[in-house]
Amino acid sequence: MLTDVGTNEIDYVEAMANKGVLNFGSFNGKQASFFQKFPKLVWGYQPNLERQAESFSTYVCTKVVKEPTSMSSPDVNGKPRKLGLWHTEDDSWPGLIFLAELVKKKVEDCGGEIVAEHTFPVCCLAQDNGTRPDYAVEAMADFKQKGVTTILWTGGIEGNAGKAATASAYFPEWILLGDGTFDTNWPVRLSTHSQAFDRHAVTVSAETLEPGLRQQRCYQAFREVNTTRPDIDMPYICTYYRNLFQLFTGIQVAGPRLGPTSVDNGFHAIPAIRSNDPSTPACYYEAGDYTCVKDTQAEWWDANGQAPDDGQPGCWRAIQRGKRYLPGEWPSGNINAQITEADPCNGRSVRVLYSPT
Repeated sequence: MLTDVGTNEIDYVEAMANKGVLNFGSFNGKQASFFQKFPKLVWGYQPNLERQAESFSTYVCTKVVKEPTSMSSPDVNGKPRKLGLWHTEDDSWPGLIFLAELVKKKVEDCGGEIVAEHTFPVCCLAQDNGTRPDYAVEAMADFKQKGVTTILWTGGIEGNAGKAATASAYFPEWILLGDGTFDTNWPVRLSTHSQAFDRHAVTVSAETLEPGLRQQRCYQAFREVNTTRPDIDMPYICTYYRNLFQLFTGIQVAGPRLGPTSVDNGFHAIPAIRSNDPSTPACYYEAGDYTCVKDTQAEWWDANGQAPDDGQPGCWRAIQRGKRYLPGEWPSGNINAQITEADPCNGRSVRVLYSPT
């Protein structure tokens, strides 16, 4: 069974797993315990939440904590960093609440002092017209008053923080935990964070560097069997490519006797090899682990950047051309130490904003 998104996805996956059905491509944002509840049966492509928290926290501990401010306004750059935490309190997204708690603990354990913490009530809407923006105005005012130079945003789209910060002439650094949607170009534009983030924001993302649509592997694989589907449909089709890739990899490594045990043995026999290709993540399965991606990259937001095949300005630029790192192996130096104007724009621009699962 291949799954992706849906408001009752967890119930559906669990019901099928209880019947012994293998599930591949389980949607992003799950704790390790979700997969371990049904060992050998439920497999995810993207990293589990614990792995995401580890990648993000080690980035913050290596390149943010104890380093001076470097991507804020000129009057703030060079001063000691003061950290703020911004995350959702929407209980429809328990994974993001869990991520915020885990990241907070890990950052504090490495010496990072979080001097202010605020939440947003509704996730995950790029254009939130259902709530008054007062919460964001008050939060940004408090961050500013307490001298917060650097806001840790642990995932989840929200449409008022950037507006409120810009309106009060507050331009902190934003360190974002990529959640598979926020670390793509389109949602940032929709939420009008583009100018607020311009050269102030970095994301730690499990997503890969994607070239123009026709150069992407998903496009080329699809065109081998279908040459008539309009290109306008391809970004949506490509959304499912990696889940299908995991499914067929599982079939291949299982050998001639396909079943939960042979798939489990095959996946766990994949060697732990680092990625040397920005378009291909390190993918292997550790003991008790049922998710593929193990590494991440860092990107910075350029409000004037032009992504491949995209007519609108604004893109995430891949630092070191999308070089990928395992948790705890980030290069030394501040968050801007490896940034250059030649960093390429990532072509990934998701236009479908997912429902909570």
